[in-house]
Amino acid sequence: PYEKLLQKTRKREIVQARQITMFLAKAFTKNSLKTIGEHFGGRDHTTVIHSCQTVKDLMDTDILFKESVIDEVVFDLIKKIESKYLLDKMVILIFIKTKTVTNLCQNDKIN
Repeated sequence: PYEKLLQKTRKREIVQARQITMFLAKAFTKNSLKTIGEHFGGRDHTTVIHSCQTVKDLMDTDILFKESVIDEVVFDLIKKIESKYLLDKMVILIFIKTKTVTNLCQNDKIN
């Protein structure tokens, strides 16, 4: 639940969910880092920066994590979001994912 993301807990599953949510908030809104941090229990903008960088680093190094974020989070958002602006960003993410998979297949010579 959303309330758990606001808590001060450092339990891994809560921290990671909070970081992913901050990452998505930065990617899909025009809110400032300060505003995003305030929505997560009054956290500092540097916490938001750290969260976004952590998620980006994990996505760059852990393909299963990346697929999990894209498949489970982003595609679920597509079903729920009707805003054209956000849907356009989703299409870009889908294109990037498709292109990445295509490149991986070509590099590994998988058909």
